[in-house]
Amino acid sequence: MEIQPGAYLNSKPLFLNCVEWSNDGQVLVCFEDAVHILTPALTGLSSEGEGFTHEGISTKELTTRELDEQQLFDRSIQTSYVVAECFRSAIWSPTGLSKEYGCFLTAVTTKHRVTFYAKPEEGQSSWKRAWNVSRRIYNHVKGYSDESSLEIEVTDNDPWAYAVGDEFEEEEAEFGDEDDEEEGGEDKDDDDNDNNFKEDDPKEDEDSEMQDEDDNGASKRPNKDKDVMLFASHDEVKRFQTLFCAWSPTIITSPLAEKPAILALSHKSGDVTLWSFSRHKGLKFLTEYKTTSTYVNLLKWSNWRVQGNKYTAYLMSSSTNGSVYLTSITIDVMMGQYLHVDITSSTVNMLYSWFEGDFSIPTLLTSWDNLSNHGDQVKFGVSKGISTAFIFLIIKGDTVHVEQDWVSYIPENSSMGPANITWIEDGDYLRLYTHEGQGIVLCMKNNTVEFDLERSQALTDSLMLKYKFQFMEIESKAADDDTVGEGSNIDVIPLLWGSALSFNQLFTALAFTIKPLNDVYNRSDGPFGTFLGFIIHSQREDFNTLDVLCKNTEKYIQDPDFLFTYPVKIFLHEALEYVVNDEDNDGIYVWLATISNLLNSPRTIDTSKDALTRNIYSNTANVAAMVINCIRLQLKFLELPPPVNDELNRLHEKASKMVQHFHIMSVLSFILDCSDEEFKKFDDDDVMVIQLLCDSALSESSIESLLLDTVLKTHTALERCLPELGPFTVLLEEIERAAANVADRKEKKSVGYEKCPICTALVIPSKGTFATCLSGHTWEQCCMTMRVILTPNARKCINCNAKSLQPGSIRALRPSNDDPDRLSLTDTILTKCFKCFKCGYGLTTTDVL
Repeated sequence: MEIQPGAYLNSKPLFLNCVEWSNDGQVLVCFEDAVHILTPALTGLSSEGEGFTHEGISTKELTTRELDEQQLFDRSIQTSYVVAECFRSAIWSPTGLSKEYGCFLTAVTTKHRVTFYAKPEEGQSSWKRAWNVSRRIYNHVKGYSDESSLEIEVTDNDPWAYAVGDEFEEEEAEFGDEDDEEEGGEDKDDDDNDNNFKEDDPKEDEDSEMQDEDDNGASKRPNKDKDVMLFASHDEVKRFQTLFCAWSPTIITSPLAEKPAILALSHKSGDVTLWSFSRHKGLKFLTEYKTTSTYVNLLKWSNWRVQGNKYTAYLMSSSTNGSVYLTSITIDVMMGQYLHVDITSSTVNMLYSWFEGDFSIPTLLTSWDNLSNHGDQVKFGVSKGISTAFIFLIIKGDTVHVEQDWVSYIPENSSMGPANITWIEDGDYLRLYTHEGQGIVLCMKNNTVEFDLERSQALTDSLMLKYKFQFMEIESKAADDDTVGEGSNIDVIPLLWGSALSFNQLFTALAFTIKPLNDVYNRSDGPFGTFLGFIIHSQREDFNTLDVLCKNTEKYIQDPDFLFTYPVKIFLHEALEYVVNDEDNDGIYVWLATISNLLNSPRTIDTSKDALTRNIYSNTANVAAMVINCIRLQLKFLELPPPVNDELNRLHEKASKMVQHFHIMSVLSFILDCSDEEFKKFDDDDVMVIQLLCDSALSESSIESLLLDTVLKTHTALERCLPELGPFTVLLEEIERAAANVADRKEKKSVGYEKCPICTALVIPSKGTFATCLSGHTWEQCCMTMRVILTPNARKCINCNAKSLQPGSIRALRPSNDDPDRLSLTDTILTKCFKCFKCGYGLTTTDVL
């Protein structure tokens, strides 16, 4: 990653600190005319191909229509509307909030529109608009009632629905495609109906404003066809105009439960609005508070402190009058049915304000805390111009004790100040990157701020090496294209726009420009553009770094909440980026051996509440097998040395069988935990699923004795509790045949139990993704139940593409024999297995046809 040439991005940002690394392993770079999203790819050190995939959003996709704000002003033209609309800032949401269980890209423009973007369909490069947040802000400012009608109502018939609200439905243009302007432009009537900013006849809107009030006295939302954004006062305009956004960390009430988060928005009125977002309720207004009478330009969250059902975080905000404010946000949460989490109340308290006499505008806020680990330490930093000040606090509830008041640090060789600050090593150190491209490491131990010369020199050397390498690449391409010619020997300087530290703190992403000292080029021309590159903070052969990486890997896999609370994707990708080395295979051997050893951990079966879910996704050996499968997928396009490739294939073959067998054993053990009375409630459809799972286990050439014993117990329970649905002689014969020679037997041909939906002939399951009936009709198989997928949509793993039935789909076609409110065994399995059991990733809805 670090030796690959930087990705060329022909633009500049409006503000510094424009780079952010998501929990899904994607790097965001926010520029004026586009937000670039780059996903690093594992290509190997000797690969000549690009080390990333390039996606994003562009201002060309934004409508040019304006709000009717100008009616309020004496001047006919507002400055912000003469200048073309640009992206002011863009950040990532926590992972798991989007429909695809990923991160939202949240963008704020210079015309104050706020939009959530979601990952595009495979093969597309332009991220799709998902939530029109500006419309929700407008409705709040106008006092319209909550748009509950826009949510998906969660009922017993469809408890897994995703709240879609006012999503955009128009087709998106390809990112960076200049030739699609006519197709995606403002002349499309269909697109105009869904645009978030529209102009309509003012008379029409006056009529729409004349409306009834709801029971609470709030105005009802006007008819959507006549709905335009008109404001009655300057105050309404400023309350609407959004300048900055910041996502809180996720709110984890239970590892298995839904994990909402809170979005903070700052406004020109000096207000900060808080909005909760959850998958089942979507975006909801939470509360609003005022910090100042001038613009609030920056926001920064702390982690959450948990005390029972109360969650407290601290939000730092700054104003263009130079002041900085600290506010506590306390919420009460309640976990309901289907693991849904609701925020029932919120309390906001202003704790501190600083710099009220200092009118220098803050340009950067940074923080570190240990609140999520039951600590009480908080460290804040504020950059103003070239100076950065730090404060050390002890916070307990709403009581703030200042351990060390503001300590200022001014870099010696910087006239433009910091571009970004990242905390490392549990808050003991931080890296400060100046706009001139230098790196500074400060020691923050014992409530002091001390310059670390040795670490600073090493960091600056890494940065300078990156800049020089990129300049050599520029010269090489310029010579090939004959664009620089005799002027190639020119003096250049770097300009650093932002940086972002990876999850394991091994890599840093940098957005920088190589700028000639005598710049004769136009702003958007010439070979000296902006690049996104990476530096590594430790040598690849470093034993200590590899040892820490292996210990962290072991710690995470042994954590029963690993697949539910950690950013698995970026953790594995970053680890692979470090250990995969064309020149030395020792690193990947040692790392794979650490995971391989965990495959031999005890595979005990839990019988507590949530037993099925925990057995599959929390067992150390099974999670290690899922990780091996993920590694194989991430390295499938990388040419590995033959010994490494052979070892990985061996582990992958073993892991694939383990996850399949353990899934079946966990499901059958869950069934066997039922009392005889509960077992007798299974109908013929449930019994069919039980037999399909048993048959899948017995079809293997080798079967573990523990799994075979579980299948035998299942057969005994069927004979004892449901003899009228038998006989189960075929299942018993195969169990006896398997028991006769467990270690070495030929693969058994599967037996059909499910009838073809077309011809009613028996469908013969297979080990692959398709099953064929005796008449030749072919169906996709559900990997979790072995049933055929006969509905027009299903669930698909976002990583390995394994497909399974959608919960409730079979129930809609086949009502239960006795109790219509009882979940079938199929739905029970699908509901409790809400992640892919093969690799541990999330599942998203997809069309089968």
